[in-house]
Amino acid sequence: MRTDASTGTDPLLSARNRVRIGSVPSWAAPCPFHVHFAVKTPSHYTHLLLGRQIHAETGEVFFHTVMRLETMQAVQHNSQWQLEFEPRTQLVTLHWIKIRRGDAERDFADMEKIRFLQREAGLERFMIQGWFTLLLLLEDVRPGDVIESCYTIQSRPELLGAYCTHIFTLPTGVSIGKFHFSARFNQSRPLKWRSSSRDLQPATKSENGETVWTWTGENYTVPAAEANAPPEYVSHPWMQVSDCADWGTVAKEAARAWKEEEASPALRKLLEEITRAETDPVGRATQAIQMIQDEFRYLNVDIGHGGHAPSSPEAVAQRRYGDCKDLSFLLTRVLKELGIPARPVLVNNQLRGSVAGMLPMAGLFNHAVVEFQLEGITCWVDAVLKWQGGDALNRFIPDYGLGLPVDCAAAALVKSPARKGNADVYELKETILLDSTGALSPMSAVVRATGHQADVVRNQMADLGKLEMAKARLQHYVQRFFKASRIGEMAVRDDRSNNEILLAEAFEIQGFTGATDKQERLVFSLENNIIVPLLAMPVAASWRAPFALPYPCHVLHVLNVQSSTMKSVKSDRNEIESRFFQFRQTVEEGWGRWTMKLHFSTLAAAVPANRVAEHMAKVAQVRKASSRFLLIPAGYKPPSKRKDFGVLPSPAMRGSNPPAIESQGTEDDANQAAPAPDANDAGQAAANAQERPGLSSKASPPANAPDSAAYFKERSGRRRKRSRRRQRRRRLIAKLTIVAILVIGLILYALVLKL
Repeated sequence: MRTDASTGTDPLLSARNRVRIGSVPSWAAPCPFHVHFAVKTPSHYTHLLLGRQIHAETGEVFFHTVMRLETMQAVQHNSQWQLEFEPRTQLVTLHWIKIRRGDAERDFADMEKIRFLQREAGLERFMIQGWFTLLLLLEDVRPGDVIESCYTIQSRPELLGAYCTHIFTLPTGVSIGKFHFSARFNQSRPLKWRSSSRDLQPATKSENGETVWTWTGENYTVPAAEANAPPEYVSHPWMQVSDCADWGTVAKEAARAWKEEEASPALRKLLEEITRAETDPVGRATQAIQMIQDEFRYLNVDIGHGGHAPSSPEAVAQRRYGDCKDLSFLLTRVLKELGIPARPVLVNNQLRGSVAGMLPMAGLFNHAVVEFQLEGITCWVDAVLKWQGGDALNRFIPDYGLGLPVDCAAAALVKSPARKGNADVYELKETILLDSTGALSPMSAVVRATGHQADVVRNQMADLGKLEMAKARLQHYVQRFFKASRIGEMAVRDDRSNNEILLAEAFEIQGFTGATDKQERLVFSLENNIIVPLLAMPVAASWRAPFALPYPCHVLHVLNVQSSTMKSVKSDRNEIESRFFQFRQTVEEGWGRWTMKLHFSTLAAAVPANRVAEHMAKVAQVRKASSRFLLIPAGYKPPSKRKDFGVLPSPAMRGSNPPAIESQGTEDDANQAAPAPDANDAGQAAANAQERPGLSSKASPPANAPDSAAYFKERSGRRRKRSRRRQRRRRLIAKLTIVAILVIGLILYALVLKL
C-alpha cells in the first residue's frame, strides 16, 4: 500500500474519505432554470445555469451547473464528468449528477461508479500538487441531453482560513441562460463586495441575523475576448467578496506562513561558495542570483501547503529544486545572510497592476519574485528565469505593475521598480552581394543582442542547442528569400557579464528576384523585414479593449545591397511618429551599394481603445514605407566578398555600436520587454532548403533594440555629409574629364585643319 510520507496514510484512502453523497445544505437557495433557453449564435454546448452560493461562516460553497450538449463534439468532450479537489483541506459532498432527456432524468451520483485519479495534470509543467480527480463516466449521452451537476465543497485553507475570500467569473464569448452568485454571512462579519461593472450589483436581504448578497442575470451575453489586449486588461465579468480589512492583513498572514529555520549545512555551503567567489556586495548578489537561477531546477511540489506557503530554504538548498515561492524564499534568505536587505513579493503575471482594483485576497497572486536593496537602488529579480546576464542591478524582469511584499511590516501593495541601465538592444545587419544572372547571391547576417534580448537568445541556445538554432535561422531565410543554404557554421560570442550576444552567419540565397516587363531588368522586393512582425493590425472594426504594443521595443534593421550595377541615387529619409511609436527610415546613396535602415521604437505599452483607428492608419503608413523594391539590371555577377563577410566583428569594434537609451515611456511599464522570436514554433519546411529546416520564421530575429535617437540623427548627418562630399568630388571629376575631352578635341581639330 502506498503511503503519504508526511502522514503515514494511504493518499487514495484519505481522498475517498473526503468524498460523500448527501443532501443539499439547508441554507442553499433553489435556483430554477429554463431548459429550453436558446442562444442566437449556435455553439457545441449551451450554458443553462452557472450557480455558486457561499456560506462564509461554514466555509461551504454550493455549486449548481447545467449544460445542454448541442452536438456530437460536445457529447465527446463533456460526457466524462470530473471534479478536482485537494483532500487535505477540502470535503466534497455530491448531491446529484443528472442527465435530462425530455421529461426523463437519470442520476449517476454513485460512490461505486466514481473513480479517484491522482493524475497530476500539471506534471508536464513541472507541477505536483497532490490533488485528486473525481471521474464519473456518463452512459448513453446524446446530443440534446442536459447535464446537471450539483455538489458542495467545504474548505479550510491553511492561509487566511478564518477569512472569506471568493471571486466569481463568467466565461467570455458565450450566452448564458442564467447565472446566480450569492454570499451568506453573519451581520457581524465585515464582508465587502466589488464587481467589474456598475451593472453587477447584488440584491441584499437579511434573515435570522445573516445577510445575503445575490447577483443574478438571465439571457446574459459575454462578448468574446479581443485579441492582443494587454494581459492586465480583464475582459470577463467578475464579482468578488472579501473580509480582509486591507492588503496588510494578507501580507502579515503570508509572512507567518513563510517561516525561516536555522541554516542547514547545504545552505551554509551555498553561502561559502558565493562569498569565496566574490568580495563586493554587487558581485555577491549577482553570484547568488545566477547560482539559484541556473543551478536549481523548477519543480512545484505543493503537497500539504495549500499553494501559498513555500518549502524552507534549508530544504530547497538540500534538494536543489523548487517552484517560484521556494526559489524566491531561498534567494531572499541567501541575500539577507550576505547583508543585503531582501523580501519576497507576491505578484500576478496576468492581472499585474489590475489587482489594485480588487479587494484584498491571497488568491489573486500566482507568482513570487524577490525585492532587494543594493547601493541605494531597489530591484526586483525573478529567481526562476534562466540564463540571465548582467549584474544584479540591471537584470530583466517583466513589469508586474504591483506586488504584495511578504512582510509583517507591509501595509499596502508596492509598485514594481523601474530597471536601471535598461539596455535591451536588438540589431540586425544584413549584407547581400547581389547576383542578377540567376545564380546564388551571398548574404551575411550579423545580430547584436543585449539586455533582455541577449537573455532570450541565450535561452533559445540552451533549449535548442546551437545546431538546431542554426537550422531555425536557416528556415527563416528560406521563407524570406525562397531558397537559402548556409555557408559555414553560425558563429556565436556570448559576453554574459556585459549581457551581450553576437551572432554571425553567411548564406547563399536564390529565387528572390522577379521578372519585369523588360527582360533586361529584375525586381528585388524588400517587404520582409523584422519591423513588420512587430506591427500587429487590429482585425475588429471597433475595439473595446486597449491594444497591446511590444514595450519597450527598439529595433534596428540595416539592409545593405551591393551590386556593381548600382548608381548613386539621392538619399531618402522618412519619419512616422505617433503618441505610441516612432519609425525612421533612411535610404543612403553610394556607388555600388544601396542601404536601407529601419528604426522602430514604441513609446507606450498599449493604445487606448478610442485611439486604435488612428494607430491603424499610422501602422499602415509604416508598412508601406518599410516595403521597397529595387530594379536591377540582369546578367551581372555579385561583387567580391570582403574578409569580414559573415564573421563576428572584432571585440574592439563594440564601441561603434550605438548606445542604448532609457525607455521614453512611463515608469510603470519600463520593465515589460517585447518578446524576441520564439524558435520553438514549428514552421512549414521549404523543399528547396539545403539544410533540413528545423523551425518556423518565429526563430528569426525581431526583438527589442533600444538605440539613441540622437545618435542615429548624428550618425545619419555625418554619413550624409560624407556622401555629399563624395558626390561633389565625382561631379568635379566629371567636369574636369569633360573639359579635358573638349581640350583634346580642339587640339585634334586644329591639327586636322593645319594638315
